[in-house]
Amino acid sequence: MEETHSTQQPTATTPVVAAAHSQIPSAFELLREAWELFKKNWLLAIGIIIGPMAIDNLVYQITRDSLLLSLVSPLITMTLAMIMLALILRFIRGEVIDSTTLFSRFSLDRFFQYIAGSIALSVMVLVGIVLLILPGIYLGVRFIFTLFLIVDTDMDFMTALKTSWVMTKGHFVTLFIIGLVTGFILFLPTIFTAFILAVVTVPVGLISGALLYTKLKPANV
Repeated sequence: MEETHSTQQPTATTPVVAAAHSQIPSAFELLREAWELFKKNWLLAIGIIIGPMAIDNLVYQITRDSLLLSLVSPLITMTLAMIMLALILRFIRGEVIDSTTLFSRFSLDRFFQYIAGSIALSVMVLVGIVLLILPGIYLGVRFIFTLFLIVDTDMDFMTALKTSWVMTKGHFVTLFIIGLVTGFILFLPTIFTAFILAVVTVPVGLISGALLYTKLKPANV
């Protein structure tokens, strides 16, 4: 009798059961790669990251004195954050970024999943911080790729949380050190230049995070 074998493809509700096992780069290697990408098209990199931040700040300034409008502001913030993450991923992958791709990863369902993921992530980290800080740091690192997964795939927020947990399994210390070193290296020049260099350090930092996500993202996602 001939046996048939079927393989289950990951769906929006099917968590990934195996993470990528490629070697994680050091913080210096990651920053070097991010810097090289930034230099290739620094104007675009600044635009897709600083642009949404500037718009978000403008919206806040306009809505902060109105209770009704201030309720809309967080929704705009999350929309801009989603667009920014999607554009960063397109940027590091060398994909086209124009008016037709600006909202290519945006949909109402993904938006609600992003909101749910953001709330779930914030609550878990906050509870962890209340429980002597260290649990909050641990949870923050283990779930660090949740929002990237929601924006980059068709996962719901629960599946994205589970997948991020799998992706970071066995890598907590390494990822924590990378975060500390990267943050320290980018933070110092930003402070010493009265935040003038933030137009460089912020994009390079976020590009580094996106690169780390793509290097740990399982092939079947």
